Amino acid sequence: FDITISVETLPPGFIDLQQFLRERFGKYQTLPEFKIVELNKTTLAGNLALKLHYNYLENLLLNNVNVTSMNVFTIKGSTAYDILLHTSVSSYDFYLSEVQKLMDSFKIISILS
Repeated sequence: FDITISVETLPPGFIDLQQFLRERFGKYQTLPEFKIVELNKTTLAGNLALKLHYNYLENLLLNNVNVTSMNVFTIKGSTAYDILLHTSVSSYDFYLSEVQKLMDSFKIISILS
């Protein structure tokens, strides 16, 4: 089980969340036995966000394991934010409520330099 929060400055010319998802989606489609479970609009830190939940096969210590990941993406200004839950398919429901609490409390703040 992993939770990752990524913050990325977008290159000039990025238009919207759909474009960001299309770029990421191309990378995900190359995963073995990739299958979308859910793709919906949601909110993250009060901003429009996209939730992508997908399953794929991962080779761990020479064993194939069915894993599931859920990304919640949002963009504010020229910065993309991504919260990722990555776990075995059998553990997903167990961790989901805790990850939802994390997402509900997520805030984007500006740091003045």
